[in-house]
Amino acid sequence: MKLLSISMLLLGVSAANAANTWATVTEAKTGYYSATAKYAIFTGSSPLIKFANAQLAAEARRSVSSFKKECAGMDKPRRPYSFEMKNDVVYTSPSLISTVSTVFWDTGGAHPNTNYTTQNFGMVNGVAKRIGLPELLKTGIRPAQIDDLIIAKLRDAGAEEAVQGNIPYFSPPQRDRFTINKSGLTFVFPPYEVGYYAQGSFRAHLTWNELSPFVKMDGILAQFRK
Repeated sequence: MKLLSISMLLLGVSAANAANTWATVTEAKTGYYSATAKYAIFTGSSPLIKFANAQLAAEARRSVSSFKKECAGMDKPRRPYSFEMKNDVVYTSPSLISTVSTVFWDTGGAHPNTNYTTQNFGMVNGVAKRIGLPELLKTGIRPAQIDDLIIAKLRDAGAEEAVQGNIPYFSPPQRDRFTINKSGLTFVFPPYEVGYYAQGSFRAHLTWNELSPFVKMDGILAQFRK
């Protein structure tokens, strides 16, 4: 599976936002498993870049270590299990970094599996931190208030669970699985989460105009204000 092409097609990753270099974490036991995680390394010494680099490296190491631990003590499989994680850069500026990681693993089941994690880092009151949806919302707005917008996008895309009305709300981790780009927020859903497996992954893109009643277009989002 070509993780780079899949995530770029799904999320509209811009080559202009490519990271400066890449690093890879690898663990393997011949005949049993192999695990790799490739992540971006940004060049520079700003607090934001240092924080993002440390967070991305830690997530890659943690993911590979977790897979290795899951495989520990197992009988030798008919074919080795595999785990691949590929981090792609969506948007960068002096005050904001947004990336997405595509995770693919095959442990001998009926089919391989795919998942996504997103990483948004920004400068908030002079401090570099990881950004979730609550940090972007206006005072008094609850994260759940944008659920209907996301569900409508998924319904338009044909996601079975949305079409059938089976999504009453999203969990906090689902709401925080988004990337930030010039045109808005893109929420990502892996196979099985909002549709049956054969439907694959879905994305729900909300423009800044659609989000204007809910998000505050200042701070790290001021750069997108028209």
